[in-house]
Amino acid sequence: MLAGRHSPGSTPWIGRPTPSGTTAWVLPLLLALGSCSGHPANLAAPAAAGRGLPVEAVAPAIGVLDFSRFVVQTIASVLDEGQPLDRAWTYDPANGDWLRIDRGTSTGFGEPETRTETTVSLRARFLRGGAAVPDYLAADRVRLELEVRQRRFAADPNAALRDGYDVTLRYESEFALDAGHPDAIHATGTVSGWADLLIVGRAAHVDYAGGGEIRLEYANGVTRCAAESWSADVAISVGGVVRDRYRGTIGAAAGEESTSGALESERGPGRYAFGGHRGPCLDPADVSWDETVGAALVSGVAPDRQR
Repeated sequence: MLAGRHSPGSTPWIGRPTPSGTTAWVLPLLLALGSCSGHPANLAAPAAAGRGLPVEAVAPAIGVLDFSRFVVQTIASVLDEGQPLDRAWTYDPANGDWLRIDRGTSTGFGEPETRTETTVSLRARFLRGGAAVPDYLAADRVRLELEVRQRRFAADPNAALRDGYDVTLRYESEFALDAGHPDAIHATGTVSGWADLLIVGRAAHVDYAGGGEIRLEYANGVTRCAAESWSADVAISVGGVVRDRYRGTIGAAAGEESTSGALESERGPGRYAFGGHRGPCLDPADVSWDETVGAALVSGVAPDRQR
């Protein structure tokens, strides 16, 4: 059951029995930080004053955007496999919504000691002929609302923390289902929040406002290494004044084993590049996720290899 691999009070996502009798959690909820499909690379040097902001200024917002894509992909895989919704889900018969909220926390040891927390809130309404149905295997469409919040704070509320943040992303999507198998997914949403950090050696408080978009080109069910893309446009303000904007697209064509792309500064040389390995492009049934997901719950970093 991956005992000890998630924080007390958090709940693993839907699981399935593996041949060995263990449980492979295919929708981990809470991974506090990090890149889901790859590691940032080729980070440009900090921009000079007046020439935009360095990549460090947008990193907390990018982390939430990237992680949310991992969540959407994993939700699609869960539906595709026809797994029953477990007890962590609650059903509201008044409006036909399935609800789920999960939270995970990792600890940073230092001065001060820190906590990095991720909360995933999901609302799903399964539809058939436009009417809500409780069984998603009988639905021909699903309407999803997803909220991902990541925050870093001091364990001692009275301690000063120079690199805290609190960023929330909200996505909405509606897509077709066929016996649980999802069709192409297009999700749009907004990102907002703040971060305390150093910019060119000086402490600064920045605010985020912008949007994001995810496209997963599934057809007749989830396939590994399907065409995918996610894009973002995030404005960064200091003292109520927009100092820079990072925008761009990361993605891969169908069958490609690696993602590529970057979010780039509008006003300076800052560039947050991605080059994540997705492959090899095997059938999802040939890939075991128990150790990958277990490690992610311990480290707070979403796995590079995705379904």
